[in-house]
Amino acid sequence: MIGFDKFTKMFSVICITILLFIAGFNYYMDPAGIFNNKKVDIAVNYLVQGKAVAGLTNFDERIFKKELIIKTNIKPDTIVFGSSRAMGIISEFDKDKNSFGNYSVSGANFNDDIALFDVYFEKYHEFPKKVILAVEPWNLNKNRGDTRWKSLEREYYKGLKLLNFNDEKIKEYNNIDYILEKTQTLFSISYLRNSIKELQKNERMPEAVNETANVVNNIILSNGSLKYGSGVNKLTVEEIEDNAKSYINGNRIYQLDDFNELEKADINKFIRFIEFLSDNNVDVILYFPPYHPYVYNYISNSSKFKNVLEAENFLINTAEKYSLKIYGSYNPKVCGVDENDFSDGMHLRTSGYGKVFKEKF
Repeated sequence: MIGFDKFTKMFSVICITILLFIAGFNYYMDPAGIFNNKKVDIAVNYLVQGKAVAGLTNFDERIFKKELIIKTNIKPDTIVFGSSRAMGIISEFDKDKNSFGNYSVSGANFNDDIALFDVYFEKYHEFPKKVILAVEPWNLNKNRGDTRWKSLEREYYKGLKLLNFNDEKIKEYNNIDYILEKTQTLFSISYLRNSIKELQKNERMPEAVNETANVVNNIILSNGSLKYGSGVNKLTVEEIEDNAKSYINGNRIYQLDDFNELEKADINKFIRFIEFLSDNNVDVILYFPPYHPYVYNYISNSSKFKNVLEAENFLINTAEKYSLKIYGSYNPKVCGVDENDFSDGMHLRTSGYGKVFKEKF
């Protein structure tokens, strides 16, 4: 019969071995790129060499854009912040032909914009000449439910300090807290599940392609903009309409559920951000990404989404108050785009961007 002390030691060794295996596996697979951004590092290295990138999937976009800002060799004087609905804004739309950087990330809100601006300012200690800021209705929805900005939480709070924004308590970080947070992730069972999923995918690494390549899938250009492939640009009207209708899922629309009021904290943050930029001689331009006509009609005829229109009115009035130039509109008719200019319920394709920015900024 095994003695109690011997059993305890054996059990402890087994538990420690299992925990070390979990930690090692999580570190090696690292699906969110917390410890080693294999995909991101490869992609960014291609981009800073002036190449485009294809096949970059399942990665943390915020870390990717942060690394792109840090490793870019030439300071971009025109920069874009916003969601995936601004990724198609390209350098050719800039009448001044400034060096260009598109730092849009999927589902972005003002927290992302401020965090990535802090990364930019931390590197260059100078202001850009132009900022194109894509403003979404969900930017002012407290219940948008997207927390992906927390990948850049440290940068966000540093950004608030840079803006001297006092309406929100600044979360202080130190290296010990940061190390503890990362260590906890190593032993996380939920992170282990994601690591197993990553192993099962067996995905290829991103590849370098020519920026002028005619490809089926979308590619990321060296300045961070998205170039749409033929798979998007050749969608039929019927396919686009089906995509638009499926975008409205059971009377639910992306990040717009429970949009009960315009969130005061986000309003104050937005105003402080544009004031800070304007006070430092940055030309701030607001971009309102349009919705597909089917989706916009649904929004405008539903009392549930009335604050989408209220948000746009507020943002337009604010732009007028601060003499900011405006491009686009949530209403596709206002900015001259139609069903053919979309890929789904909320994203323009190449033709749509060309119409919105036919007058260069």
